[in-house]
Amino acid sequence: MSTASAAEPVDPRMQRSRTALLDAATRLLDVKPVSEISITRLVEEAGVTRPTFYQHFPDIPAIARAAAIARLAAASPIPEPIPVAELTPAQIRDVIATQFLPDLVHLAEHRDFYLRVLDGATDLHLLTELVTLSLERTTPEPFEHATRGHDTTAHDLMTLVAGGTTWLILTWLRDSSHTPDVLASRIATTVASTLGYHPDTRP
Repeated sequence: MSTASAAEPVDPRMQRSRTALLDAATRLLDVKPVSEISITRLVEEAGVTRPTFYQHFPDIPAIARAAAIARLAAASPIPEPIPVAELTPAQIRDVIATQFLPDLVHLAEHRDFYLRVLDGATDLHLLTELVTLSLERTTPEPFEHATRGHDTTAHDLMTLVAGGTTWLILTWLRDSSHTPDVLASRIATTVASTLGYHPDTRP
């Protein structure tokens, strides 16, 4: 397969129309469930044509999923590297909690939006995208340190933790009244323990 197309610049008009559609979908999903949003209403809100919509998305659930991933990615900061060798296990746990907290605060602030997408547009692709985003926002240093000299790889362990963390967050988003800082602490404790970083030991 030729890679030439991958190097071609994105048509600015296509990028603008996609952005307009995603922004419109986000605004509508802030107030309406997926099932109540029509393509006619969406393109009107976005200021584009119906054929333009179909250039980017096959249906409303697809753009709802894309809007959720785009919104979460934009709100999710790229974490700083963790200097594992310089920190105690308790400090590593605290750093992990600090890295998770902004995402959890954002999700709590926009809980209704994300629940509408989960209720009306969840599929395997969305779950895969969420785990992938979690992986992209995971600092590898603790995982590389924990798997050094072992048969498993840092990436496999990161993937396992990202999948489990994603499920914990989705469950919390739907069912829990706990505050973001409580969940951040819970996740950090679980991740640190999984990696062998216990408060009274240094691996």
